[in-house]
Amino acid sequence: EGLNPSLGVAGSGDLLGGMITAFLGQGFSAHDSSLIAGKILFKSALTANERIGYYDSETLLPYIGLAIKEAER
Repeated sequence: EGLNPSLGVAGSGDLLGGMITAFLGQGFSAHDSSLIAGKILFKSALTANERIGYYDSETLLPYIGLAIKEAER
């Protein structure tokens, strides 16, 4: 799908780390947790970028929820 430079916003690494930790806490392996969290954050950033343009990590939070719901389908 390509790179998303908009993930360079302050706090996006914190979001990624928190999501990885959450998946680890649910019993996923470190490898799977990292892959899942990375994919969800990437999809969230793409959606936010399409809908609102530039954003910060706090603005990205609702889009993470949307990406998780989409992934569960």
